[in-house]
Amino acid sequence: MHLALFDLYHGGHHPHYLRMACAYWVRRGLAGRLDVVVTERFTAMHPDVCAYVEAHRAAGLRLVVADGAAPLAAPGGLRRLYANDRAHGRALRRYAAEHRPDACILMYFDHGQLSLGMDLRGLGCRLSGIYFRPSFHYPGFGDARGGLRTRLLNVRKQIVLAAALRNPAFDTLFCLDPYAAPRVRRLAPRRVRITALPDGVPLPEGPPPPLDRAAWGAPPGRKIALMFGALDHRKGVLEAVAAFGRLAPETQRLWTLALVGAVAEGARAEVHAAAAEARRTTETAIVLHDAYVPEEAIDAWIGASDLVLLPYRGHVGSSGVLVRAAGWGKPVLGGDTGLVGEHIRRRRLGYAVDSSRPEAIAEALAAFTRAPEAAPFSPEDARAFARAHDADAFAAALLHGAGVPLPE
Repeated sequence: MHLALFDLYHGGHHPHYLRMACAYWVRRGLAGRLDVVVTERFTAMHPDVCAYVEAHRAAGLRLVVADGAAPLAAPGGLRRLYANDRAHGRALRRYAAEHRPDACILMYFDHGQLSLGMDLRGLGCRLSGIYFRPSFHYPGFGDARGGLRTRLLNVRKQIVLAAALRNPAFDTLFCLDPYAAPRVRRLAPRRVRITALPDGVPLPEGPPPPLDRAAWGAPPGRKIALMFGALDHRKGVLEAVAAFGRLAPETQRLWTLALVGAVAEGARAEVHAAAAEARRTTETAIVLHDAYVPEEAIDAWIGASDLVLLPYRGHVGSSGVLVRAAGWGKPVLGGDTGLVGEHIRRRRLGYAVDSSRPEAIAEALAAFTRAPEAAPFSPEDARAFARAHDADAFAAALLHGAGVPLPE
């Protein structure tokens, strides 16, 4: 079988998902060819993933740089969304015409929907895709925020999704939100399979590597509240910094707030200014490391942390941060809306609060400082949640769901 993993993005989940799928293919000795289709920007940002693919050509892996596919911008309004989705379609058509795969997985189905629904026909291969951001079912979580604009967005999402799923070449939708699957099922033709997909994250093996606090500028003897990953306004980084300013000074002195990961360009000035102001006006130690952080350093930070922060603002979709924190047995303090809020509540992963309000974050921080044993957190439930989302569960569901046969 000749399968393609088609991915025009380079941040967030994308390198991890590609690496997990490739590692599973190699480890299980799957037969055939696996193309990893990425942009030039991806090859520059993630040479480790590209090197892994090139090192396993004998196992059938091939790295393909999508011809003429510039890094696609994050959508910002309907016009950019339309241009972005149509660029996806054109790049996919060029790849399919040149390489003729049997099947292709759109690793970000969300931004291929318009082309799938409009005119992406005659590619000569079966199509499937990973659906990251369903949100039209969020009112069923008890989330009544949003008003008319949100309701209209939900209607639009369902219309576009229904059109995409009716593409005659499309056969499997992998849904990262298991609670959305029943609603999505109603929009799909009977021949299309709707499959819940684990949000794959490598589970920790053994103890975490030690954190060199001195090297990172983190004072000894303090609790650590960690935010990591790509940091921007949507992640609630400014609200998290502001929350520490609302704690009593004696509580501030007990904490280090670690902001570890590359800050988005549009948020950089504001985040750096907020961190500098917090250092000046609070007793909390502030670590701001504005750069991509390798896996081992992230594991060291999570292992040393007492609380992992994900105070996302209006977040839609899954969170690898949530799974990684659960895998290390660490409680989280996150937003109370969408899939992340629902996971936190249902699986007893920590505090779910109105993360648009720094005072609500501060109240949870103060409560955790006073009595961490009283937190709404179950280490057993957290690890069970992480095991259900481990790397092999993700890769097996994805590859075999796309038609790759199991080895003899």
